Amino acid sequence: MFLKTMYIFWIIINIPIFIQGLTEKCIDGNICPSSKPFCTPVGCTFQCPENSFSNGTKCVQNCGSQFVFNHTCIEVCPDQFRYVEEEIALLNDFAIVRHCRHECPTNKFVYNGTCVHSCPENANFVEDGECTSSCSSQKTVYRSISKNGITVGKECLKNCYESPLHPFQEGVECVPKCGNNYFVSNRACVLKCPIDSSLVFNLSLCVKIHMFNINWPEQNYCTQTCPQNMYLSNSTCVDTCPTDALYTLNKECLKTCPDSYRYECTKMYEHCYNDSSPKCFYISCCNECPDGMKVDIKNSVCVTDCPQDMKAYDKKCVSDCLDGSFFNSPGSSQCTRTCENFILGDTCVDDCPNYVFNRTCVDICPFGYNMTNGTLCVADCPPPSCSPVKGQNCSNHCFFEPYSKMWVNSCPENMPYIFNNVTLTVCVAHCPNGYIIDGFKCILVHECERAVLSKGQCLDSCPVGYLIFDVSQADKYSSEDESDDPCVPESNVYAFVAMFGFYLLFYGIFLLFYFCSGCFCMNRYNRTNKQVSIVIM
Repeated sequence: MFLKTMYIFWIIINIPIFIQGLTEKCIDGNICPSSKPFCTPVGCTFQCPENSFSNGTKCVQNCGSQFVFNHTCIEVCPDQFRYVEEEIALLNDFAIVRHCRHECPTNKFVYNGTCVHSCPENANFVEDGECTSSCSSQKTVYRSISKNGITVGKECLKNCYESPLHPFQEGVECVPKCGNNYFVSNRACVLKCPIDSSLVFNLSLCVKIHMFNINWPEQNYCTQTCPQNMYLSNSTCVDTCPTDALYTLNKECLKTCPDSYRYECTKMYEHCYNDSSPKCFYISCCNECPDGMKVDIKNSVCVTDCPQDMKAYDKKCVSDCLDGSFFNSPGSSQCTRTCENFILGDTCVDDCPNYVFNRTCVDICPFGYNMTNGTLCVADCPPPSCSPVKGQNCSNHCFFEPYSKMWVNSCPENMPYIFNNVTLTVCVAHCPNGYIIDGFKCILVHECERAVLSKGQCLDSCPVGYLIFDVSQADKYSSEDESDDPCVPESNVYAFVAMFGFYLLFYGIFLLFYFCSGCFCMNRYNRTNKQVSIVIM
């Protein structure tokens, strides 16, 4: 009754799908036109609906003994899809559906060309995804494969390193943890540790002191030496020595120190995991004190800090710093043979109050080293600095004199001009082409900011004996202005003025003569006319 109800419910759900595109029912029950070639119980359709398969021209829910490929019932799977995956489906009844697959899903194995969830008893080993009766010679160990707590196969492996969750080998099986009464030696489960790895430690101790990051199980492991921060006691690695063996030598717990190791080195150890004492002490035996500790000469005991009345030097506590050593900082009780920076008396300091000579603080520089560069005593100023007078500070305002190849604070008379050629400031006898003289410097023409540009010089006014003639020069000079010299000799100006004055005088006389001659003729004419008038009368 239940199955009939489900079938009716399935028909009701799929009625819209069957009706969609239907225009006519199957002729004679199984013949449909080419436009709707597949026949269903309710009519013809262009393609079979979902959850059904095409078998010839019919849409069916079960292919029976045939195989399913691309939702089509076929007699034999194609060569490239040779694997068969069987599944039990509930259609109108329980049915086995055999799908053709190119390869089996990752959660299944291949057995006799069929994809299976678990390998049978006679072929329960799995190699390269296929069920086999035994592993090949290249893969000699295996790990159990389980699903939902059921063993479905045994995967063949080259070694247990290939299985992070089954890292230990017990016989030929890779297991997540060795059995009881077993020890782990090089990932193998053994009943007794080998001679070359006879020491034993429990992983829980290493996990506590953060020595291991791998989440391996808690069991006994064989080792050649105990891990760091662990000690050997009765062939077993422990994090703290037992109460009856509190002395240690070479990481081994002892009841007493041997005679050849006379110093008792007591040190705070912060990795003891004891519920009642989170921090504990141990006493190490040594013939010399370890790093970080010093020998108290008076008591022959290793200490971390020297007593207040003693100084620390060369891993010893002494009354005072020995010859050739210094306090490593002001107010320190530590002695050292070398200072990182400077020496002031018997103390190492970062800075000197006055001057430095050979990394030693001095009030004045010694004889022959009276040149100073800041606070450093030097015999000669380092290039490109110089000093005008012995004993003064080195100056960076210097010029290179190529003849003597020295840095000087002023150029000599035979090379009076200063020329800056980008890399050096050099003394020269003449400015190079394209440069003019500005005082004692060689500059480019456009750099001249004075009133007069004359004869290759940038000047405030014309030289003595010259007068400025052309006052039309621009505010900024160019190379063309170098050929237009506004300064002319005074003698030329005076000669020009005299000639111009003589010209004016001559011109004045000429005008005077001209006008005076005209007046004389007019007056004579007037007198003649007057005399004629008198005679007529």
